[in-house]
Amino acid sequence: MPAERQRPHRLILLGASNLSLGLPTAVETALRLWGGPLEVLAALGHGRSYGQVRGTPWRQLPGIISCGLWEELARRPSLPTAALVTDVGNDVLYGADVEQIAAWVEESVQRLLDAGVSVALTNLPLCSVNNISLPKFLLVRNILFPGCGLSLTEVLRRGQILEQLLRDLAARKELLLIEHRREWYGFDPIHVRSDKRPGVWQKILAHWWQNPSAQRSASWKDWWALRQVEQERSWLFGRDRQRTQPAGVLSDGTTLSLY
Repeated sequence: MPAERQRPHRLILLGASNLSLGLPTAVETALRLWGGPLEVLAALGHGRSYGQVRGTPWRQLPGIISCGLWEELARRPSLPTAALVTDVGNDVLYGADVEQIAAWVEESVQRLLDAGVSVALTNLPLCSVNNISLPKFLLVRNILFPGCGLSLTEVLRRGQILEQLLRDLAARKELLLIEHRREWYGFDPIHVRSDKRPGVWQKILAHWWQNPSAQRSASWKDWWALRQVEQERSWLFGRDRQRTQPAGVLSDGTTLSLY
């Protein structure tokens, strides 16, 4: 471990809106626990799919398995690397077959493992979603997934099947499986509460490395940089947008590349 600490660590994040909302906290927590500078590669975004071009009504993003992160990872030199694979549930609301969703996630996981990455996987937040009322479900579905016509009963049925497939995947690949907790969620049943994010990221990232001498507080410039990064490729109102990566550099040299 001392020899590894002479090299920077790399953090890979695959997911959707929870990662977008929690990215500044995730990076800050990793720097506080691990030290820096870090290399952060992330495929995330509101409405992100693992296998389809999806997003919000105004901005679309490529499926995670087809984004540019994988080519970039193959080009970069070997580093101690940890990855979190999360936010799998969007594809259920997009109507994708649960076996197909699990296959997309497994392909992502296998690519990471083949690259020598230590991988953690979160299951679905069924502890929160299972308690959702029909009016709240319809509100969330109609706002976040306006094209979805699935009933609450069907969404829960598919979610339970997918959660078991994810558990099976974690067992087969010997992945760290992160369990959700009901207290992480409030009125919104799928997004971690903002006041819970520091503790959640502490719980997740502490499973890998901890550097007792790492002490860091983000400057306002760093927080601003973390909120301004843009993906390598997206479609805004149908217009193709491309951005050179890394999209952000923090004051300690930590780089952020979004795909």
